[in-house]
Amino acid sequence: MSILFAGIASCGDDKKEQEKLDHTLDAIESVEQDIDETIDKVEKKSEEVEAALKELDNL
Repeated sequence: MSILFAGIASCGDDKKEQEKLDHTLDAIESVEQDIDETIDKVEKKSEEVEAALKELDNL
């Protein structure tokens, strides 16, 4: 009987650990998405700055 209880208790721990892991992975994915969006914005601004510099060179 105690072996059965120990097995059930460990499954509960596994579920909690999996939930923590899933939450952590979700947070990491969110950060990665934010980084990708920031990179895109920086690249766009960089292109705008380069275009403005070319206009200044042509003056």
